[in-house]
Amino acid sequence: MEQIERIKEMERIMNRHEEVLKKFNETLKDFKESQSDYNRLVDYYSSSDYLKDYDWSNEPDFPKDIKCGVLSEDGIYNIIGDNYSTAIEMMETALEIIKRH
Repeated sequence: MEQIERIKEMERIMNRHEEVLKKFNETLKDFKESQSDYNRLVDYYSSSDYLKDYDWSNEPDFPKDIKCGVLSEDGIYNIIGDNYSTAIEMMETALEIIKRH
């Protein structure tokens, strides 16, 4: 009976991890493809265009119906930090996996 439970548990773990890997690889592909757009965003954030757009957003003639979270003080900054933290976490996880095998 103990062996049957162990086999069932290991089967469950294998199937779950297989599904997680599949989802992760799909997400990782999207993440990698998104990096070129992310780099454009970071370049924009440090450009004179960003400053011009930010200044204009505070003018009375700026359209009230336009979404402009990109011009918030923390929006892009937070994305940069999150992107960096995600990259570090992926490296640390990869290193743990590599060391184990």
